[in-house]
Amino acid sequence: MLNAEQMKLAAALQAAMNGDSEGVLDMPDGTKLRIERPSEAGVKAILRHEPDTGFEARVFEPMQTAAADYPSYLPFVAGVPAMVGSDSGEKRFANWFGIRDREGTLAMLVAHSERAGWQKIESGTESTPFGEMKTAHFSKGSFRRVVMVGGIAMFGFATLLDQPVASGD
Repeated sequence: MLNAEQMKLAAALQAAMNGDSEGVLDMPDGTKLRIERPSEAGVKAILRHEPDTGFEARVFEPMQTAAADYPSYLPFVAGVPAMVGSDSGEKRFANWFGIRDREGTLAMLVAHSERAGWQKIESGTESTPFGEMKTAHFSKGSFRRVVMVGGIAMFGFATLLDQPVASGD
């Protein structure tokens, strides 16, 4: 079950995905999130913290092929909306919503990562506030990648996070 803050975040993301208006949303952690509607093909919204913290995300509409400005370093999942971006430049992420084939999506994300030179460290199943998630962990140079696929009831989603390894890890 989602708590109140998770529900507010989910509502904010839903507004970014479905709405056509621009504006500023109050987030659960007290920050503000600006939603912009660009003219880029396939991009539904651009999200940025206000004031600027270095966080930026692009919300892509469901497409069968990647839009021209979809990041080439990330896997592309056809037919579902995606939110991709970075936080302060070094932390990169992707979220895909409405995944139907969780096992197939995980296999595709793992294969893409391995083709891109990421070395698999471990895989498993983890319990999260969003239910059970299958995970795969990778390393590449001074970065770590985690891929998670799971869902709540019939709503499947996938997440990919790239971030630098903290010194001492």
